[in-house]
Amino acid sequence: MGFLDALFKAAFADRPSILPRTYAACNLGIGVLLLLGSALVLANQTLGSILSALGMAAAGFALSAGWIMHRVRPQGLARTLAVHGVLLALVAIAVGVSSVRWALSASVPGSFRYLPGVILALSVYAALQLAEFGWPQNSRPIRLAGFWFGIAVELGVMAGFVVRLSNNH
Repeated sequence: MGFLDALFKAAFADRPSILPRTYAACNLGIGVLLLLGSALVLANQTLGSILSALGMAAAGFALSAGWIMHRVRPQGLARTLAVHGVLLALVAIAVGVSSVRWALSASVPGSFRYLPGVILALSVYAALQLAEFGWPQNSRPIRLAGFWFGIAVELGVMAGFVVRLSNNH
């Protein structure tokens, strides 16, 4: 819970509070998760398409490279983290869109596999990197946009699922 607390405090703070090496380490973890997700999709194509698996793998490799950059060429880390911010924003958008699509088409009483807050946390995390390393002169609006985008998508997913539930009764 400590990292999520730091994440949301940073979204509304006046000054950046997360160290670049912390972003690089977290991006490595997200990259590994994306690589594992890609392997799962390739093993069971009912979970997604080959194209989505390739996209996940590419994002996973790119995010994992930040930790290597931090170790090998630390002066290039800020630029790498700006690219990671863009990449994570695209991942947040893809997860958000697919979650809303899923919520609108979920079978009822099928299993409910939505974990609230993941899209919000991912969009805030992406916005923090974009704000700090990509466009620091527009830091606050970018951080707030990430927060409000995450809130909107989370509400969209919940509304989509409620609509789907109400259409099945």
